[in-house]
Amino acid sequence: MNFYELKIMVKLSMDMNFVDVPYNIGVFINNSMLKTALLKKFHEEKFYKYVFDTFYPIERDKVYKKDKIYSFRLRSMNIQLLNKMAIAIYNHNYNNIKAIDVDLKMEEVDKINEIYTLKPVIVTIDSKPWLKEKYSVDLLVKRLNDNLEKKLNQIGEECGVMASGTFISEIEILNKFPMKYSYKSINLLGNKVQIKVNQDEFSQKKALAAIALGLGEKGSSLGAGFCDYK
Repeated sequence: MNFYELKIMVKLSMDMNFVDVPYNIGVFINNSMLKTALLKKFHEEKFYKYVFDTFYPIERDKVYKKDKIYSFRLRSMNIQLLNKMAIAIYNHNYNNIKAIDVDLKMEEVDKINEIYTLKPVIVTIDSKPWLKEKYSVDLLVKRLNDNLEKKLNQIGEECGVMASGTFISEIEILNKFPMKYSYKSINLLGNKVQIKVNQDEFSQKKALAAIALGLGEKGSSLGAGFCDYK
């Protein structure tokens, strides 16, 4: 199993609050895709393309600094897409973010025991956020599992039939209170989670899709649900 990752070095032309960073990165990436007809077509099509994390190093005061250099990662399962995006993003300057270097690599994965979100995962129920005070954990598990099935079906992977019905063995909500994203003048709420993954073939495929395309919703626009794994 493998996925592909771009590491992108950027320089900021203004200070940026951490709440605004996910949306600003998403706008920067989207704008870079307007450079070529093929990437513009990819951008306009409604499918799961990639997921990205936030600026590193993390600023303790939650403000990323003008003229400072940061990096972020962008992942996908589509090497052709990332190759073209690497060219488009290099030296791209938009939305107070200028890319100064890009590096593309393949990550091989033998086995996934756990995945944990570095950025909150967004799950909506009838256009409202999943909140532990309102909805069951079983419903969260079902929505996460169904979302990953859609992502795998999109790329032509069979999901198969699992005895448990889900790729999740155990799930833990890591935050006490919902965490927010700033998105188009509104706030979207999400949660950080840690998941123990079943070891059957199809569960492993779903976990890989979570790592490469994000867990839950808004992976391509906000980088929501960006995961690492053990």
